[in-house]
Amino acid sequence: MFNPEFPRMARKPVPAARLGLCLVVSALSSAPPALPGEEARITLGSLVEEMTSHEAIARWPAPEFTCHQASSYDRRSTSRDREGWFANDDFSGRIRTETVQGRREEVLMEDEGPGCLARFWMTTDSTHTGGGTLRIYLDGNPEPVLDFPAFDLLSGDLDLPAAFLAPHPGHAREGLGGSTMMLPIPYGRSCKVTWEEKSAGKRYFHINYRRYAKGTPVQSFTREALDAAGPALAEASARLLDPPEPPGAAAAATDFTLAPSASRT
Repeated sequence: MFNPEFPRMARKPVPAARLGLCLVVSALSSAPPALPGEEARITLGSLVEEMTSHEAIARWPAPEFTCHQASSYDRRSTSRDREGWFANDDFSGRIRTETVQGRREEVLMEDEGPGCLARFWMTTDSTHTGGGTLRIYLDGNPEPVLDFPAFDLLSGDLDLPAAFLAPHPGHAREGLGGSTMMLPIPYGRSCKVTWEEKSAGKRYFHINYRRYAKGTPVQSFTREALDAAGPALAEASARLLDPPEPPGAAAAATDFTLAPSASRT
């Protein structure tokens, strides 16, 4: 799907990944800046369409982007030659803690500029409703565009098709387990994901996101856009779970013996 699972030891941003497949490419130049009055080239609808597009898989991304990851990895693990390299409390990592309207919110991910949340993986030993609140803020808005009443992406009111939001094996509401969300969440200016802890538990997460060049026109995610995209999401989910053959595709098979050190094309 959107992005590959990046190695735990990778700390720096890695090159871009196409939506809809695990293909990593390098972004070598910047996308052109938006012209005054130019319509957004990146929208929820365009990202959903891209996920099932054979043509998109075969072409260089336009606009170009780089792929990044925020995660809960143990911040004590920094270098082979320093104490803590094998620290493994990979539920503990946070960027910082903020006070927001009297609440203590742990910042899990933040990004400035145009981008898109591409994949959100999480797991925990406590999915109990009321155990905390997960919030996603866009473009500096003081109110979250999405919130969840537990450390569980299935705990909110999102009614998404199976390809876009699914439980992990062993998941139990009001118990333990995890979930993965593949819903694209584009943002034009910024994004921040926070967790307000109200109980206790081990909170593991990976958040993969795209970063577009400054000036790339991106239409930020809204609940209205999500409602409008309902039919497209349902169609894309069906195609992702049971991919059709691409137009003009034909299977070819042949039998041959390849001798040691020989090659054949």
